[in-house]
Amino acid sequence: MSEKFFKVDGPSLSKTKSFTLEFKATFKKKGILLIDVLDDLGRSRHQKKLTVSPGSATYSLDVSKFKAGKYNAWLSFGGQTIIKPITIAPKPKSLTWKMLFS
Repeated sequence: MSEKFFKVDGPSLSKTKSFTLEFKATFKKKGILLIDVLDDLGRSRHQKKLTVSPGSATYSLDVSKFKAGKYNAWLSFGGQTIIKPITIAPKPKSLTWKMLFS
């Protein structure tokens, strides 16, 4: 079995920003992290390339423009790839209040 260079927890919804997912990752060495989010048909919807240092960090992904549905986040580092499923729920409809006058 090959050595694992990083691990990822999440994604989880951010408690401070709406429509943002957070990944917590721990790296054993410095390198380049590639993030590619694919929709359920395998089309790339978001790509990001980050230089990371050893240790733990939290990475945010803005999903406010993603359509509701199922996605997979592919995180690649040091020859290792971790795939994390993501489900985007439909955005709530804004409430319209009507005032009735008699």
